Amino acid sequence: QTKEREFHDSLDPSAEEGAGGNCIHMVLQVLFEAIGEKSGSRTPGGRHLDVLPRVILSHGLVVKFLEVFGFADLATNDVLVDQMVQVAGGPGTIFDEIAFAKALTSDVTLRETGIEDKTSETFEDVYGYDMSKLQYDRETVDRR
Repeated sequence: QTKEREFHDSLDPSAEEGAGGNCIHMVLQVLFEAIGEKSGSRTPGGRHLDVLPRVILSHGLVVKFLEVFGFADLATNDVLVDQMVQVAGGPGTIFDEIAFAKALTSDVTLRETGIEDKTSETFEDVYGYDMSKLQYDRETVDRR
């Protein structure tokens, strides 16, 4: 089983612990209720499952989220809102656990990969500046 499939399975609201058993599902319930979209429920085989409403991702949906949670200034930034829609899967995507997880983690792809195995200092990790290459009066001091 691939890592991507395992990830998708971990977000499945009908998994062993039932819908609402993962935190992303619960966060989406709060988001949807805040904008007036109510969750449903069903009881297959005696288990109660909270079912998220079928909400379609759009520019307007992201604007609603931002406004409801006090970010009206960001809601007016069309470039930002469009980027948020794109990283979640694009307009017309069903905004479910998978789309929300993509949106939350999309910035990870902007980071340089492969540096996890490299020895570095905390300063370099945080600020991106290699302290071993300090310059004093046109002279480079190599501390390594």
